[in-house]
Amino acid sequence: FASILSRMGAITLFTFSKVFATSSSCETSTVTMPMTHSMSHLMPTMTMPMPTETAAATTPTGAKDLGTGDLGVLNYALTLEYLENEFYRQGVTNYTNNDFVNANYPKDTFSEMLNIANHEKVHVETLIKVINASYPNMYVDPCVYNFGVVDIAGFVAVARALERTGVSAYLGRVAEISNKDYLTAAGTIVTVEARHAAFLNRISGYSAAPDAFDTPLDPTVIVSIAAQFIVSCPFDLGVVPLEKLTAPTDANGVVVVDGKYNGMMCSFVVGANVAYMVINEGKCYLPPNASTDTYLFITKDMSKDFVAGPAIITSQKSSLESLESSSLSRLSLISSVSAIAFIPIVVMSIIV
Repeated sequence: FASILSRMGAITLFTFSKVFATSSSCETSTVTMPMTHSMSHLMPTMTMPMPTETAAATTPTGAKDLGTGDLGVLNYALTLEYLENEFYRQGVTNYTNNDFVNANYPKDTFSEMLNIANHEKVHVETLIKVINASYPNMYVDPCVYNFGVVDIAGFVAVARALERTGVSAYLGRVAEISNKDYLTAAGTIVTVEARHAAFLNRISGYSAAPDAFDTPLDPTVIVSIAAQFIVSCPFDLGVVPLEKLTAPTDANGVVVVDGKYNGMMCSFVVGANVAYMVINEGKCYLPPNASTDTYLFITKDMSKDFVAGPAIITSQKSSLESLESSSLSRLSLISSVSAIAFIPIVVMSIIV
C-alpha cells in the first residue's frame, strides 16, 4: 500500500473545517467538528491505568513551530495526538458506564472508551520519546482546547470524527517520512486509529468500513478541522485554515450553501473519488455514491482551487436499529442525481 501511495495522482485536496451531522431529528444539520492524528514508534504495553491528567506531563520545551522534515511530521502527529488524548481524558472523566448504557449504546462502550483513551495517552508519550531521542527537547507542547461537548451523543460524534480525520491526517503525510523506522511506527499507530474509527462507526449505527479507500488529507485541511477545538497554541501551526463551511442537507440530498458561492462548484470527496456540481441558487446535490461521510468543499471550478470547507455530510444509515433513537442525524443515500461530473481517482495524494 505504501508503494501505491507513493504513485498516487496529485489532487491537492482539502484543508478542511470538518462538519459533522448531529441532530435529534431525521433531517441533517451540520455541527462543525473535528480532526486529528497520529504517528509514533513501537507501542509500549497498553495495560496502563486510565490517564487522569493532561497528556504531556513533561517539561515545556517552548518550541515555536513544528519544525521541518521528519521532525515536522512527528510534531504534526504529536499535535493531533495531544488533541485526541485530552478529548478522551475529559470524556472518560465526565461520563460513566451508566451514562452510555442509559443512552442506548452497547454495554461495552465505556470500557472501550477507556481503552481508546489509554491508546491515545500511549501515542503521546511515545511520540515525545521518539522526538527526544533524535531531536532533544524539540517537541511541541500541548494547546488549550474547548471541545464543546454537552452530552453523550455529542461526545461519540466528535470521537468518531476525530478518529476518521486522524487516519486521513496520517495518510496525507506518510509519503514525507524519510526515516523507515518512523514510517513503520506510523503504520502501527494508524491501524489502531482505524480500528477506533470502525468501533465508533458501529456504535453510531453506520458501517464499520464504508469505503474501499480512506481519504488522505493535507495539513491545511486537518488544521482547519482541529482549529475548531483549539483555543490557543504555544507554537505556530504553520498553516492558515480554510474558510468554514456549513452545509445543511435534507433527506432528499439537497445541500444548502451560502448564496455567495453561486456559480462555483460543490466538490464532493467520497473515499477515493471526487464529484463536482455547479452551485445554483445556493444549492447542490449529494452524488449517488455518497458514503457514510462525504467531504464537501467549495471550489472555484473543477480544480484544486479551494475556497471553503470541508463540511462533512453524514449519510447511509446502517442496519444497527438499536441506535435508531441516537441524536446523530442520518441521511438516506440518494439513488440518482443528475448533472454531476464524476471523476474516479484510484488513490489520491494531497499536495502540501
